[in-house]
Amino acid sequence: MKKKIYELKNSLSTKKSKQVISLYWVNITGIPLGLVTSMILTRYLGPKLFGDYSYLNVQFLFAYHFFYVNF
Repeated sequence: MKKKIYELKNSLSTKKSKQVISLYWVNITGIPLGLVTSMILTRYLGPKLFGDYSYLNVQFLFAYHFFYVNF
């Protein structure tokens, strides 16, 4: 049993494993954070201004991905 735990500990201490764990952590925490932020913005801005905000956000994200892929 100790050998298995030691092997698991060694496999999780590699650089690639740490990067994978941090990537999952960011994704897991980012989704609820985005939902909470969206709820706060919706309540604060109201339906019309939140729609304008969402439209501008989509435009910036589209432009970012368009230029990021081409360069």
